[in-house]
Amino acid sequence: MNDTELIDFLSGAGKDASGRSFDTYINHSDQWWERCHDHIQWAFPLPMPSIAQPQSPVASLDFYDTVRKSEDAVLRWNMAVMAGRFMNFLQATMEHNTWMRELDHNHLRISRAIRCLRLCGLEDVAQVLYDFCVFWGDGVVAKGALTHWKMAVEATLPEDA
Repeated sequence: MNDTELIDFLSGAGKDASGRSFDTYINHSDQWWERCHDHIQWAFPLPMPSIAQPQSPVASLDFYDTVRKSEDAVLRWNMAVMAGRFMNFLQATMEHNTWMRELDHNHLRISRAIRCLRLCGLEDVAQVLYDFCVFWGDGVVAKGALTHWKMAVEATLPEDA
């Protein structure tokens, strides 16, 4: 797996390792978003391997540099759309108390999404997701989750990236 595959997927031109397209992610049900555990790493790639899904993609520092400097409006737009879909999932599942509890696997997904968006240069989108999650999660989720979200919204790449 390389950065080109991630960029192709996020720009809508490629597929993830399971053969799913960007549009498939956007159009899948909230139940799929909750139950599927190998998609969030493609939706919001990070520069370190996933402990839960070790076979998932790992973005290089060049990936983030490419996204930040990209003149491809579709790529950046699609990443914002993916963040919006994730927020819709979070909002829809609040009724079922899915992530609105002290400990939940979605808290890690939230950290991942915020950090990825921030590293990709989509600071405003990352901030909106952070603000949404803190507004609804403060007083409900574990303080550790709030701390991780705060660290994610402040994430930076190394100076030499």
